[in-house]
Amino acid sequence: MSDDDVADMAEVNTSTAADDTDATTDAVTPASDPPTPQTSCPRGTTYNGAHAAWSCMDIMKDNADRGHAVWIRVGKANPRGFGYTHAFVDHNLYEDPMLVVIYNNSHGIKQSNGRYLYGMYFKGPRGIKQFVELYEQRTKGSGSPDDHPMGVVTAFCRNASFQEENQCPDWVNTSL
Repeated sequence: MSDDDVADMAEVNTSTAADDTDATTDAVTPASDPPTPQTSCPRGTTYNGAHAAWSCMDIMKDNADRGHAVWIRVGKANPRGFGYTHAFVDHNLYEDPMLVVIYNNSHGIKQSNGRYLYGMYFKGPRGIKQFVELYEQRTKGSGSPDDHPMGVVTAFCRNASFQEENQCPDWVNTSL
């Protein structure tokens, strides 16, 4: 990701003390309550059986609920994970932080693979502490029973050194 991409990410300022240590996570405070999606899942996008993973959970519009509609599907965990279940089980990221990331970005940043990056970062007195990234696929997913966008493919965290973390810290889920 380039410096311009980081500049396009929404910021959550978590400065609550002069010290920027990670010894306590209580110093991180929420920037906002998770927004409530105003766009409903279309009728006929809840599935059972083999297609249950493709069920629509929520649709959140970016740009403070005025922009592009990003789908969040139930999904499934690895080995071929996607959607909410992949973000939650494989990366310890709840739905609420995903909604906040989408809501607080004005657009996704198109990647070379055609997917779109949405992101936020937590900033303390000594700089960026944590990144949260979400990737969306705006075309139909392979195996989907409908023609709607696949939506969120994955969401995960990166540390202050921008290294991908296998599991998001618990405080991220309670701070967004």
